[in-house]
Amino acid sequence: MNLDQYLTLGVDWEFGMCLTGWCASEKQDGCRALWDGQNLWSRGGRIIPIPGSIRAALPDGVRLDGEVHGGRGGFKAAVAAVLHGHWTPAIRFTVFDCPDHPGSWPQRLAEAARLYADCVSFTVCEDLQHANAMLLEVQGGQGEGLVFRHPTALGYVRGRSRHFVKVKGVIYEI
Repeated sequence: MNLDQYLTLGVDWEFGMCLTGWCASEKQDGCRALWDGQNLWSRGGRIIPIPGSIRAALPDGVRLDGEVHGGRGGFKAAVAAVLHGHWTPAIRFTVFDCPDHPGSWPQRLAEAARLYADCVSFTVCEDLQHANAMLLEVQGGQGEGLVFRHPTALGYVRGRSRHFVKVKGVIYEI
């Protein structure tokens, strides 16, 4: 089973896309995962065995969308955790959405944070220069990039969504 049909998938930023007012968070460099209320699933449809400490913190019966990651530079460690159960203290499951909540992305994230402590933080983007400055700061610290989410679009959209934009390269405003 491939979970792509159940997940919101972002699009890459294209010249001309306005990000002013959008919610920006750091793109985690790890393995996408979906908590279904009982099990953590990989994007490829495999159950991910998780440590008891993480399992105890996850809510029963509520879906949460997130990333298994090991912080900046921790991609290989995240893959080892997901594929082989090699969890280290640096590996985390960080949530960035609550698919069953009907609200906007900030409302869904607030609901996720109410249920589970390890959620992304975000900054509201002022303009493209602000977006570029945030991106350069993240990449200067060896981070992968940023994710921007539309602040007022309602509901979790399955499949590709233009309300979820990934930025990995420098943004220029002309």
